Amino acid sequence: MATIAARYEPRIGQIMIKLRCGLCSAFCPGDIQGLEAAKKANLKGIEISPCGVGIHFPSLDVDVHIPSLLRGQFGSQ
Repeated sequence: MATIAARYEPRIGQIMIKLRCGLCSAFCPGDIQGLEAAKKANLKGIEISPCGVGIHFPSLDVDVHIPSLLRGQFGSQ
């Protein structure tokens, strides 16, 4: 379940991810722990982890684990 692309889409206010298997998903940054108060400028420049299971927001120092996100876990338990 590796992420091959990730970007913030300001027109709809969502972060879009595309997985190697072809699945595309979008989520609202306000639903994710650490991104709740992020400004649009902080949501650009998303980095994909080397193994592809996470995305990183360098300007916020926030990491999102994609498998957990797809299971409905939006932060620490």
